[in-house]
Amino acid sequence: EIDAEFATEGQRLICLSETVDVFSGAYSDSDKRRDFIRRFAAPAWNLTVDSALQAVESRIPSIQHHGNYVRIGRAPLESPQAGIEHDSGTYACTGFTVRMMESIAVCIRENEPVLLVGETGGGKTSILQQLARISGRKLVVQNVSLQTDSTDILGGFRPLEIHHIARRVFQDFVDLFTATFSRKQNEKFLQY
Repeated sequence: EIDAEFATEGQRLICLSETVDVFSGAYSDSDKRRDFIRRFAAPAWNLTVDSALQAVESRIPSIQHHGNYVRIGRAPLESPQAGIEHDSGTYACTGFTVRMMESIAVCIRENEPVLLVGETGGGKTSILQQLARISGRKLVVQNVSLQTDSTDILGGFRPLEIHHIARRVFQDFVDLFTATFSRKQNEKFLQY
């Protein structure tokens, strides 16, 4: 409610989820995340530590399709294709994976960059592929490792010989010249 002077427990739990994603989402250690919830997040939103931990660790967000958008927990995402079949039959949507999809979907909704880091075979790409399938989006996968160079991601310059560049400039000149002057009368000039 806009004019309400208090927030319901449901609203505070949504705020708690946002707080945990923003301030402790980068923690790979779940004990650090729990400590953050105990010491800061739960008291900040006037929630008991037990209800806050349960909301963050046990809750399984729902995946709902609504015409031109899909809602993954608290994150609505536009879906260019209505009525997408989201059950691939080969992907197990566990509580962890759906919570991770929800966190990534929040970042997408807010146009925030996401960096997924973890062991090989940990499911990072699979989660994104499922999220793309659910939301009807195309996914381009770029695998990055210690051997990845910035030119692999951003592109780079390759050496060119001058005659490759000059040939295009010369052809543009000839096209422009013949559009203005007679090709036949200038045949000797254009033979180079």
